[in-house]
Amino acid sequence: MAERLLKLRLDALAAGGEAVGRADDGRVVFVDGGAPGDLVEVALTEDKKRYARGRVVDVLERGAARVDPPCGYAERCGGCPWQIVREDVQRDAKETMVRRALGKLPVEVLPLVAAPASLGYRGRATMHAERGRIGFRARRSHALVEIDTCLALEPGLDAALAKARAHLVEALGEEGSLRGTIAPSGRVQLALEPGRGARVDRLRAIARMLVDEGTAIGVLVGDEAIGEALLDAGEGAPFWVSAAGFRQANEVQNRALRALVREALGVTRGTRVLELYAGDGNFTRDAVADGAVVIAVEEDRAAVERLRKNLPTVQAVCARVESDVARRGPGAFERVLLDPPRAGAKEAITAIARLGAERIVYVSCDPATLARDLQALTGYRIVAATPIDLMPHTDHVEVVVIAELGSASDSANDTERR
Repeated sequence: MAERLLKLRLDALAAGGEAVGRADDGRVVFVDGGAPGDLVEVALTEDKKRYARGRVVDVLERGAARVDPPCGYAERCGGCPWQIVREDVQRDAKETMVRRALGKLPVEVLPLVAAPASLGYRGRATMHAERGRIGFRARRSHALVEIDTCLALEPGLDAALAKARAHLVEALGEEGSLRGTIAPSGRVQLALEPGRGARVDRLRAIARMLVDEGTAIGVLVGDEAIGEALLDAGEGAPFWVSAAGFRQANEVQNRALRALVREALGVTRGTRVLELYAGDGNFTRDAVADGAVVIAVEEDRAAVERLRKNLPTVQAVCARVESDVARRGPGAFERVLLDPPRAGAKEAITAIARLGAERIVYVSCDPATLARDLQALTGYRIVAATPIDLMPHTDHVEVVVIAELGSASDSANDTERR
């Protein structure tokens, strides 16, 4: 069946990384490969009653926001879908997304904290293997895009991944993966996840070679460590991370994020803090440095082990956040800090509110689930929300929200006074 083609003018960027326009019948159309202001011909991939989706097949007229992408893979690789959009337009779009998502809440959205660099900033990456090839996923697809170099990556990580790929192509197997992360010191750790038909003995030999030649300080082959099992990503005091675990991809902006969270928490010596979804202790370290007494809850056992190594004085609890919070009584904590995954904290937010902490600091990577959870945060007034750009050329935006114990009407009155 022939593709249905549609001609339309695009007028904005949307969460999800697409551009947006309206069809003649009034429906919103989400379009891959478009920039605001473009007049485009679109092949529809979804044709619903209330909306449609499609991809650009021809740019009939370039909008003022469209630029030539710096990366030759940008139109195929799914990693940086907004490279075709002017950077100031990207930043404005991210701030607008947060304002719209939180629009029904009485909250002041502060200006976006912009990233100082839009390329060469990523210190963490995952590549996939299939049919003797290794690359990134295409946009909204499982198709593989092989690359020689990635401009978004920190150069040291890009070089290490390139060396590893050259040896691993035939050994990772189907649906295997190659991960890498780089420390501020420039040291790299890699993680290999064998796929179907992987030659594990060959992977071990390659891992040993990569360590011996200095490409990486350690390579994880499944659960086995060749070389160093952890990477010190700290500056000053050690902070242990793993290429197989989660870590913010932009180290410079992660420092800015940590500073925002630290100021938002506002702890002093002896302040009792419950931290949820604590990971390796990215935020925990600053609260501890400021004298807080922290209980940190994290479900991933490997992350908890790293947190305990990073911060031996912290009580680290390995448990599901929902279960842990439900068993705690009110009044035990003066602060609650949570940094959930994209799905948010829907199952825990009511129990968090019942704890009655003076202040809650919510760090979100999804404005939509953030808005849903804040609406359920009864008994609190939302003081401020600060968006921060951790991943330029993508739709990803982090938001730091401060909520203080008090009524929603108090929050509305504060907003009116401002």
